[in-house]
Amino acid sequence: MTRINSPHERASNIDLIFVSLPAIKLVTYKQLEDPWDSDHYPLLIEYKRGVECYRKRFNRLSTRGTDWDEYSKLVNSLHLETKNRCENEGRDITYANHVEIMYKAVNVATGRKEKQPLEKDNKNNNKVYKNNPVKWWDADCKKVIMERKQKLKTYLSDGSVSSFIEYKKSCAIVRRTVKTKKRECFKEFCNSINRWTGLSYVWKKVRILKNSFSRVTWNVWQTSDREKVVLQEVDKIAHPSVTPHNDHFVPYTYDTDEDTMNAEFSMAELNRAIGCVKRLSAPGRDGIDYEMIRRLPMEFRITLLEILNNIWITADIPNEWRMYQVHFIDKIGKKKLEPSKTSIMEFSKGGYVDSNMDMDFNGKVINNTPEVRFLRIIMDNQLKFENHISYVRGKMEKANDVVKYVNGVTRGPEINTALMLYKSLVRSVSDYGGFVYAPVTRAAEIKLERGQFLGLRTALGYRNSTPTNVIIAESKVTYIRNRASHLAKNFCTKIMKFGPDNIMKSIEELCINESLYCYKRPLRMKSVLVKAWNDVKRYSTMLGKGEGYPIWKMEYLALTNNMEVDLDYGAQYSCLEEKSFAMTELAFMAYGEQDKSLIDGVIEKYNMRSRPIIVYTDGSQLKERGKH
Repeated sequence: MTRINSPHERASNIDLIFVSLPAIKLVTYKQLEDPWDSDHYPLLIEYKRGVECYRKRFNRLSTRGTDWDEYSKLVNSLHLETKNRCENEGRDITYANHVEIMYKAVNVATGRKEKQPLEKDNKNNNKVYKNNPVKWWDADCKKVIMERKQKLKTYLSDGSVSSFIEYKKSCAIVRRTVKTKKRECFKEFCNSINRWTGLSYVWKKVRILKNSFSRVTWNVWQTSDREKVVLQEVDKIAHPSVTPHNDHFVPYTYDTDEDTMNAEFSMAELNRAIGCVKRLSAPGRDGIDYEMIRRLPMEFRITLLEILNNIWITADIPNEWRMYQVHFIDKIGKKKLEPSKTSIMEFSKGGYVDSNMDMDFNGKVINNTPEVRFLRIIMDNQLKFENHISYVRGKMEKANDVVKYVNGVTRGPEINTALMLYKSLVRSVSDYGGFVYAPVTRAAEIKLERGQFLGLRTALGYRNSTPTNVIIAESKVTYIRNRASHLAKNFCTKIMKFGPDNIMKSIEELCINESLYCYKRPLRMKSVLVKAWNDVKRYSTMLGKGEGYPIWKMEYLALTNNMEVDLDYGAQYSCLEEKSFAMTELAFMAYGEQDKSLIDGVIEKYNMRSRPIIVYTDGSQLKERGKH
């Protein structure tokens, strides 16, 4: 009996759990204590099975609260303690010891305590202390939740009407408190936005606040034919038509030790590999993420480089690396060929739709339709894009609502911040495919422009009576038709400069056909894309063709070596108030005492030759031209 009955009601609702006969001993259940503002207690049903399926879990050991400075110090100290002990050990033992050092350091730097057996509690045997689940959760939320639980216990003990009313009142207080905390959290986010806030941060926050959590059965690896899937993925890389060299991998024989590609890894290559990885990429099952590797001190990196070179020379990877397997996670519902999502459309100047036209596609009959949706653009058979323009206007109004809410918080954001939100939320909607569906009629153009004027009025705080030309001038933005022309010219310039040739050929054919059509019908306007192509084509000689630089035609060291930059000496030099001048043995150049000491310091620090080549930027001048 899990239902919380009102006073003077009979407990007539029975919860039943139906289990098959073989699974009776594997199923256990218990009733939870907190109904969470419902009229039923939740039931926790557990099913014990022998084989545990793979579950998506987070293997990252570090958190946002990890003290990385402390982590680097701990790694360095632990490494120095075990360095002498691990010199005579094998490669696998050395690797395991250094991985354990990283584990210990990140746990201490994160503030993670070792798991200890919990003391038994009569009320709760599995007491787990967790941090706040969300940002808006605070002591007030915890207080009202505890009061609601207390009121529920009081009502269950006496069953009076007054206690039932108090319990329902506490439920309403919980709902109101949680809703208020959520609203205040969003207001705090809106007030924190300023002109220096990154657009990516705003976009991520808006997506989080807009989208709700949806459960997806993303992992189908357990039920698929693994050998077949692996062979299919291998065939994508090496097609079966290509004759294989051998059924087994052949150990590579080094031709020469002096070859750059056969030499051992250098510290510069290791640092470059660590610096090129994405910092927030998901770690493997060992829990070591890239940030933990990036924060390793130099002494530890030297040992890591020795381990990697040993693996490269002996072609023997550690045993832990052999425990991993790549999971090919398929997108649910994604098929290479989907007849139900296929459409056909016949273009017609008058908008006529032939209902007798259809196509049989893998047993699926596909009828002729007046419009289709392709790459998020709704195309009709007349190419007027009226429905798509209405769709874009609706999305612009939704984005304007976000800008309105942000401007309505307290005193509103700064004008530059509001314009940034407008450009990232509102104008980006109309920019997508703007030169494709650019309106050819005045009515469609006005519909889009009004959506832009609405967003600009909201961002700048103007009244509805403010003239549109004043709004455009003060906000320093362009009309949508001019914006579409600008984007089209950028696209045409890129295509004309770098190709590909098939797109250039398609645009040329479009220009010829459209010019012939407009010649026969002088009142017909050319599309924005054709106008932009004709404008850019005038400067085709000046643009020329772009020359690519394939990486396989360049030297490996030129691609991998990084130039070392020292900013310390420049910072010290810029702090000097007075700079004296004195001629040195280097002709035609004036060097002061500070300049000479700076050059000598750099030569001594990096063990350079006595007369290095000195290349100056715009910070150097000749003596007769005045001061430095």
